[in-house]
Amino acid sequence: MRRILVWGLGGFAILLVFLAASMTMRTLAWKKTQSHITQAVAGQVMHAADQKNPAIRVVALTRYGSCDACAQAHQALALALDDAAAGAADIQVVVQPIPLSDPHNQRLARLALAAGLQDKFAPFHDALMNYDGALTDDVVRTLAVNAGVDFDRLNADMNDPRVNDALSAGRALMDAVKPPALPSFVFNDRLVFAPPKDGVFQSDDFIAFFDHVRKTSQP
Repeated sequence: MRRILVWGLGGFAILLVFLAASMTMRTLAWKKTQSHITQAVAGQVMHAADQKNPAIRVVALTRYGSCDACAQAHQALALALDDAAAGAADIQVVVQPIPLSDPHNQRLARLALAAGLQDKFAPFHDALMNYDGALTDDVVRTLAVNAGVDFDRLNADMNDPRVNDALSAGRALMDAVKPPALPSFVFNDRLVFAPPKDGVFQSDDFIAFFDHVRKTSQP
């Protein structure tokens, strides 16, 4: 009986060490991921805080094309940021496009990130998210031009190493966070705001979550 107890305690200790090591590795991977995010393509900011160190930093994990929930969430978040109740002056929103396996989706993600190299990410991202219809090549070109993007340069920048790094950052962030679905939103590197059960984000939901993050972030 004593031997069984010793082995049981020993096994439990090994399990604790394993769990601690796993959590440490996950933390390190998360910090590395966040480092990649902050060094990603310039201009991935959807909403810039008025202050240098925002109280709330949101990373929006989303995709382009055939994602009604992504478009609806983008619109709800934009409405929330425009609402005085949100106190948006201390909020920064960074968009992280997540490329899927199909070539069209990957092209859209690359084009959006490449627009950031022209400091046109926000208007182009907004145009892609608000367009009601199929994002064909002709439509995307028109949206880009209307957003003030040099489309020829955009195509040339699609394979820029900074765009590749940003796509890799998106994949790494997905691996670290493991959100239940897209779109999802990471608040201050730790809290994930996932899609509601009905898949519909409301602007009031974002405002309430902003307040929740502010309260839970206080020392």
